[in-house]
Amino acid sequence: MQRWSEYVRKIVAVEHQLGRDRSTGKFIATSQPAYETAAVRPHVLTMMNRLFDSPPPMPASGTTRYVDVNGQTPPAWSANSITSASRCIRFDRDHWPHFASDFIRYEHMVLAAHDQLFETHGREFTRARQHRLLLDGLLAPTNSIRRDTATAVGWAVSWLGPSQALAPPTGFTAPALGLTSWLTNLPLRKRYITVKAWHEQVAQWLAEDLASSVCMWADVTEFMSARGHYLLYGEAVHPMSLAIRRGATTD
Repeated sequence: MQRWSEYVRKIVAVEHQLGRDRSTGKFIATSQPAYETAAVRPHVLTMMNRLFDSPPPMPASGTTRYVDVNGQTPPAWSANSITSASRCIRFDRDHWPHFASDFIRYEHMVLAAHDQLFETHGREFTRARQHRLLLDGLLAPTNSIRRDTATAVGWAVSWLGPSQALAPPTGFTAPALGLTSWLTNLPLRKRYITVKAWHEQVAQWLAEDLASSVCMWADVTEFMSARGHYLLYGEAVHPMSLAIRRGATTD
């Protein structure tokens, strides 16, 4: 019960980071419900409690260990190496006028990391199987997906959003949902930091969080692998929680 209480507290704390006081730069909770998707699929807490007798691991505070899904050092994801991997703009900028060049640079990092991860751990997970997982509410028996593949898929759902990660191509593409929540929950730039230096800092944070979230997802899927089902909700390792932790360490 104590572990469940702590898990619920952390999930709720992340979900209440819904607004920012622009005069102070601090986030403020609003009275709007955080469960608008409940009509589409059950809330992550409902499903975790329904499937598992104890809660899965949560992202730890402080320093995160860096190991990949096979217990080895993860790929060397740096801001420079990742941004050089992809140059195309994935979404129509006319449809998303507020997502400027800086966002596109960060999204290139996410997409390049995605390609590297799936090249190693998700080759056999076809588009048809990805779509089936989406239709099944992001729930799959552990004997239907390899654990390292489940790690890669969970990571992709966290950073891209379920539809962007799993739905068949339709010709319409939106910005990466998880990246958006990560960026909007970062601390505000201090006045004494130049814009260029701030962009470099954000890119470095992103490279670190992309890698550390793979390790966190590996912990979550290892926990689930012994319990019959993989529940690949992005909230299990929410990019928003990683950004909030950045704010806590820079205050």
